Amino acid sequence: DTLNLSDLRAMLEPNRQSLTHLGIGGCTSLDASAALSLLSEACPNLTALSAHKLPGVCTAALLTVIDKCPALRSLDVYDTVPVHEVSDCGSYALVQSVGDLLASNQ
Repeated sequence: DTLNLSDLRAMLEPNRQSLTHLGIGGCTSLDASAALSLLSEACPNLTALSAHKLPGVCTAALLTVIDKCPALRSLDVYDTVPVHEVSDCGSYALVQSVGDLLASNQ
């Protein structure tokens, strides 16, 4: 619960290319959007990410993870707390990206 962005960065560094599964869900002290942006750059081979109950998640960060982690097949964002209201355009883009992610699992 006390994981911060610096700790996450240090933890990821030696495992950047080989990491496929990661759970950061429930880490309420973590800046979720910054963490998702870091993960999308540092861990392109992620296949599963549990990011449930994270405060501060924004649509753009979720879209970046989906876009930059093409092997991603499981994304748990249950009960995340959005930074701000999502626009209709942002909602559509997120739904479309999640739909693409689900279709790629079949």
